[in-house]
Amino acid sequence: RGAGRDADARGFGRARMTLSTIAGGQGTVVPGLKIVFPSTTIRIANAPFSSLTGGNYHRKVLGFGSIRNQASKPGGILPAVEARIRVDDTHGGGLAARTFQRLYAAGDYRGSAATIYLMTPTVAPASWYVRFSGVLTKIELPSPFVAQLTLRTQDDKLSRKSPGGGW
Repeated sequence: RGAGRDADARGFGRARMTLSTIAGGQGTVVPGLKIVFPSTTIRIANAPFSSLTGGNYHRKVLGFGSIRNQASKPGGILPAVEARIRVDDTHGGGLAARTFQRLYAAGDYRGSAATIYLMTPTVAPASWYVRFSGVLTKIELPSPFVAQLTLRTQDDKLSRKSPGGGW
């Protein structure tokens, strides 16, 4: 089993132990999430992280779920590659209380660009490994002050048939 596969099977919580090569053996790798909404950009991680040019990532992530990559489903259908992230929705860490509940109530969050990076202080933000790139499709509120975000790859154009009648 390769180190990357091992990290995917166990989720992002343990990714920092198996991806030390990204940091060149000189630091911890921290998974971080950046979501660009129409009115603001939110940067959160499972540990506080600051970068001069990459911005401040506030400790609000309770857990990154695993991301399963597949080439296709039976019948040639493209699979929906999704990621789910549990987030602390209380005050602090640079965010107002109930930030995600307010976004959920407003309903204008769908389609906001979302990127999961593997970040390290020894690597410039432009070179951070992009683990997932897509859009925010759903916000759920499973318990008070906890939000679950569902991200999905933006593959709509690949999933639709062409106007000419198919592939």
